[in-house]
Amino acid sequence: TPPPPFHLFRAQITVANDDTYNFDFLPINNDRELVVVGALDGNWNTPLISGCFAMFNWGVIVGDRRGKAHLTAGRHVLEICTTRPALQLQWRRESSAAPAAFLNGSDADFDGALPLTPGAVETEGDRLGAAYVATIRAWLEQGSYAKARRLARLAQKMFPGDKQVLGDLGKLYELAEEKAYADNWLTEGRNAARTGASDATFLPPLKMQKPQPLPSYLHDNPHISSAAWVEGRLVYGLPFDVQKDPWAVTSGNCVFDDTVYVGTKNGVMHAVSLSTGMEKWNSPGEGCCRGTPLLYRNMLFFGALDGRLYALDVPSGRMLWNFPSQDWVEGSPCAGDGRVYFGSRDKHVYAVDAALGVERWQAELDGEILATPCLVGTNLYVGTRAGSFYALNAETGHTGWIYTAGAPIETGACAGQGRVCFGDLAGNVHCLDAATGKRTGAEAAQVGGPVRAAPILVGAMVYGGTSDGKLFGVNAADNRMTWHAETPSKMGLCRQPLFVNDKLIFVTVGGGQVLTFEHGTGEGAP
Repeated sequence: TPPPPFHLFRAQITVANDDTYNFDFLPINNDRELVVVGALDGNWNTPLISGCFAMFNWGVIVGDRRGKAHLTAGRHVLEICTTRPALQLQWRRESSAAPAAFLNGSDADFDGALPLTPGAVETEGDRLGAAYVATIRAWLEQGSYAKARRLARLAQKMFPGDKQVLGDLGKLYELAEEKAYADNWLTEGRNAARTGASDATFLPPLKMQKPQPLPSYLHDNPHISSAAWVEGRLVYGLPFDVQKDPWAVTSGNCVFDDTVYVGTKNGVMHAVSLSTGMEKWNSPGEGCCRGTPLLYRNMLFFGALDGRLYALDVPSGRMLWNFPSQDWVEGSPCAGDGRVYFGSRDKHVYAVDAALGVERWQAELDGEILATPCLVGTNLYVGTRAGSFYALNAETGHTGWIYTAGAPIETGACAGQGRVCFGDLAGNVHCLDAATGKRTGAEAAQVGGPVRAAPILVGAMVYGGTSDGKLFGVNAADNRMTWHAETPSKMGLCRQPLFVNDKLIFVTVGGGQVLTFEHGTGEGAP
């Protein structure tokens, strides 16, 4: 079993007196294991703390998790490398009678900081509001979109009567969301339209980096793998010990700010903090979610095998409403203009009001719908297991055009630049003109295996994979395959790949691997 990931905590602390100081890393009951290495002022050769803490069914084993050091008055740099995602460190001056205290922000030292005196800060509303606005703009320029959104929300509560500041904060919040989506566009559950498209140019030849294995757990092995890139972090799966009796992850990941939303086989939807690994809430349902939950207008939407579409309140996990179909809902919902769209095995596509949970329209198609709808403007695209691909009017549900693929379609499409592209179970990828439904090439691209994962559109290229481990790149302009590779493990894909930071990322199922491709010549290039 691969080791758990390490987290590095770094703090600049100031001590007032020359003395010996004691440091103590506290155990937490739900820690399965804790490995700690701590250093002061860059001295990793003689660690301040170096030890481990492990919990087993028959008891607790504790290694060295304490340290002490003589510190001179002034600033020091403390660095802790640990498998724990949250720091629990106490320290105290040895000669003092005061009890140990947790290391926190009040102990921090910041470069260039000046001491404040009463009256030194201008607190007039307009000046203070402008300072918040300027700070948020600076964070946006640095790419700290989550921080910018949180500060914008906080500041909006501080200036309820200032229309100018509230207007600026509202625009900055929306801009932060737009930039986050643009830079991390396939954080799947935040892509409400499920278009899976980027305007970037990323053409073959490609080379593969060294594959990274995913953790493998013995209990109820996950059968569907998924990943999401969220503002600098690659996220996959669910922490094994979030539940007392773990179940396999069946849904895709939906990630926003510090929370991942994911469903498990026992029908429970979970909200888990990324920074602590602890569960914020869970919401039990009557059937498991096989698609990817969708965050839209501060609500979480997902379909389940009990045939219902659920809407949860994001902060609390409380169910707001549920809407019934007549059969399993296996794909993911998409949303736009206040409506949520989903398909069911009952051969219907439904449009439901996002706020009220009432039906706006339903359309009966020619086969079971396992695929995720894709919304572009007023067009809703979806395929059926009968082998037909539909363009529906998102306002009315009326059919605009139908394309016959000739093989079952069980996955979503990607759409952009006037194209809509999808794969089928016969191993074909179809690239169509989004307005007319006409194929862009003389024939569909044959990719060598069933396509059960929605592809993505990066510029002119459609990238995806098959359920038997073949990877492909198809030119959307002429429906011709121009790149191919295979997964080293021969394991297939069940989720969309990612495209972030000029890298193409796949996650395989079963004994999973994270595969990363970048520009260059190498194995897999034609």
